[in-house]
Amino acid sequence: MSYDAEKQEFARKACSEFCVRTAVLLVPRNDLSGVGSGILLRTDQGVPFLLTARHVVEDAEWRPLKLLVPGLGGVEVQDAGTEVQFAPGRTQEKPVDVAIVTLRDDLHDRLRLLAAGIESIATDDAAEPDDVVILCGFPTYLSFRSPEDVRKHLFATITHITGVTGKDEHGRLKVEWNNAIPHEGSPSFPHLDVQPGKLMQLGSPGGISGGAVWRVRGFRADALWAPSSDAKLIGVPVAWDRRETEYAESVNAWGPWVLETARFLDSRR
Repeated sequence: MSYDAEKQEFARKACSEFCVRTAVLLVPRNDLSGVGSGILLRTDQGVPFLLTARHVVEDAEWRPLKLLVPGLGGVEVQDAGTEVQFAPGRTQEKPVDVAIVTLRDDLHDRLRLLAAGIESIATDDAAEPDDVVILCGFPTYLSFRSPEDVRKHLFATITHITGVTGKDEHGRLKVEWNNAIPHEGSPSFPHLDVQPGKLMQLGSPGGISGGAVWRVRGFRADALWAPSSDAKLIGVPVAWDRRETEYAESVNAWGPWVLETARFLDSRR
């Protein structure tokens, strides 16, 4: 493998590991029929919280909220959420589909180290040709019943390297969701034919709502890639056109509100 190829492989693995570390599966009401994704963020003073899609936790009966946290080795965290706040903006018929979930105080020490810093929120949603765009979350088509215990369902994250093709009439990012080429080391699934290096059709992104669209600046020969400086959160996936596009709420619609809410969480300490 050439030196440049090694650097690219290192950057890809670092991107994937960072995305998976910050991603969590949300199970509102302990009901697997309504699962969604979320991203762990932390305030300047280290208070962890969840960013997700509004429709995942909009129901008044969203609690108890169970989390599956890959960064903790797949540990399930029961009754994790304490409060939900919804992003303002747009119309009553089409609100900005983004929410913040605050977490129990006793969970902060466990989740703080997995969370992305508040500086990971981008100031804009622009993606340059050399940038890498990663869609991260828990699509339910990857889930399956445990072969050891049929009462359990196993879920997996996806870190899909994709692209933004434009915006819809609501200003949401249009993210490609069609085909993918699994990389070496991709997990195997008993119900899917996943072959590294071979093009495959992606299934429904249902369950990925509330996850993340990350923009990673193009690899630079004169600097080491680092999540804190090069990976920025530019979107929250919320809907699918049932063909080849996943829609994501742009950071332009919710970024300033998240920063303001994070400052408020710090002020309550």
